[in-house]
This record gives sequence, C-alpha cells and structure tokens, in this order.
Amino acid sequence: LVAGLLVDSMVDIIDVPIITFQPLPEGLDHEAQKYLDGQFRWRDTVFTLLNTDLLLQGIIVNQG
Repeated sequence: LVAGLLVDSMVDIIDVPIITFQPLPEGLDHEAQKYLDGQFRWRDTVFTLLNTDLLLQGIIVNQG
C-alpha cells in the first residue's frame, strides 16, 4: 500500500529516539486518542505522533 498524508506545513525531518516520547495527557477524547501514539518536545514545541497504521486501516483503495 502506498499512501500519503496532506499536511498544512512541514518543519523538518528529524530522528526522535523512542525514549524521548512521553504518554499523552489525560482527558483527551477517547475516540481521538486511539489515533495518537505519544508526544515529544523539540525546540520548545510539543509534537504528537500519529498512529498511521490505524489511520490507514480504514482506507479502501480502488486499484481497478
């Protein structure tokens, strides 16, 4: 499966060690939270990691 994501902007491409990731804050909407894997801080900004496997599970591609 080849897929892409449309984004508003791109800051940079970085390697983030898995040890850097923190759990998501409590109180997030349960439905939205299942699509998120964690968050990390980079240059005074908090970024959230999307669970792309789960996001793409619901996509049906017509290759006919």
